[in-house]
Amino acid sequence: KRTLHDGPFVWSLWWPTKAAQGVLLQDENDIDLRYYGQDDTEFMYSPIRHWALVGEIVDTNFFIRPRVTIQTRFGEKILVNFHLEDANKPTFFDWTDLQRGACLIMFYANKRTFLDMNQGVRQESPDSVMLFPAGFRDLANEVQGYSNPISCSYCGKPETTDHKLCRCKLCRVARYCGRECQAPHWKKSHKKLCRHATMLSSLATLDFSTFNNFIDWNFVIEDPPTREEKEQKSKKAARDMLYEMGVQNPELSSMLARLEALL
Repeated sequence: KRTLHDGPFVWSLWWPTKAAQGVLLQDENDIDLRYYGQDDTEFMYSPIRHWALVGEIVDTNFFIRPRVTIQTRFGEKILVNFHLEDANKPTFFDWTDLQRGACLIMFYANKRTFLDMNQGVRQESPDSVMLFPAGFRDLANEVQGYSNPISCSYCGKPETTDHKLCRCKLCRVARYCGRECQAPHWKKSHKKLCRHATMLSSLATLDFSTFNNFIDWNFVIEDPPTREEKEQKSKKAARDMLYEMGVQNPELSSMLARLEALL
């Protein structure tokens, strides 16, 4: 039986999509209380934790828009359509990097139903998605090695006053007991992922059980919005909803206009 924590690494990062196999990947039109809680304005729900969807690319399609199919570590296949907002390409990788066998990680992924009735993820943010040039197993092993920043990235032996670790000369992030650990780790996964070590280290130490604000692959966590900012956001959402109701039913427009003035 799968749980959110599988071994020493926090596997809540690799959330599945099927209820029978674990935690659901929520629908974009739903409020899933495993992801969201009511904020102090009592008008809106806000995230209560970070989450990300991870999968290995098994198919690619660049007709009209970039589109890939990923497979999670539990065997689920998920369609990902890229509809990036005000961007020609993702911030942290190129379209040519979308190759079979690479791993895609998307923060705050939601499920949606497309016009062709397929279900999958519509990736709109160019900053919240990252691609790594390694298979799922290699990526998981690499992240596992960074879960304790003062331990050997290969064998996990902690650094002590009598046992000093050396750093990888290229990334300066991975640590090793010595060549006996560095050489097999380089061959196993680090050769592919050395240039991404800073990102993966930040990912490995991110606390997925809490939420202060949205993050991207720069891992800059901004100050949470103030109460006033939350109230303004709630009012804007209410006004947008009233506007949509008025467009759909012109007879309600005048009444909704008066109601909107109160917001």
